[in-house]
Amino acid sequence: MGNSCSYRLAEVYEWDVRQFYPAEIPYIRPIERHEVPTAVEIITENFGNEWDQLAMEDIMAMWDDIHLRPIWYGAFMDGVLLGIIGLVPAWVDYNFFQGQWLCVRKAYQKQGLGKLLMNHLIEEIRLRGKDFPGNMNAPKCLLISTADHNIDYYISNWGFKVIQHIEENRNLMTLIIG
Repeated sequence: MGNSCSYRLAEVYEWDVRQFYPAEIPYIRPIERHEVPTAVEIITENFGNEWDQLAMEDIMAMWDDIHLRPIWYGAFMDGVLLGIIGLVPAWVDYNFFQGQWLCVRKAYQKQGLGKLLMNHLIEEIRLRGKDFPGNMNAPKCLLISTADHNIDYYISNWGFKVIQHIEENRNLMTLIIG
């Protein structure tokens, strides 16, 4: 959460958030267009090369001229992109969001970067209520899809619930964020 707050201050005051973190401390910020190939590389390292085109399209939508653009956040350490997650507002309801492509370079997994990214995403969703007219104070809903072996991770860390087992290794999960 401290990363989110610092980054928001950086947006307001146009500071470079990197000056506040020593090289060995990870920080979260939106990725920049020139970092997209690295983000796609992280995704394909985790999911396979067959996902490269879809991942590229998903991330590049961040710069499309559409009403509900996704935002892609990166986990950086010493200026190097090590993990990524997408926040995608859902068209069905302004209080529904999708979390996409949570993944970390394999060499940096199991070090808390994925948890840091998801915590950041949840905090961003909490803050999004004031962005949209209508149900500003309504609970928000985060939807994710995950493999069977990740279910317990999402339940124990954040309280996600499985709402649909679609097929082997495809589960739809949700988290209500008050």
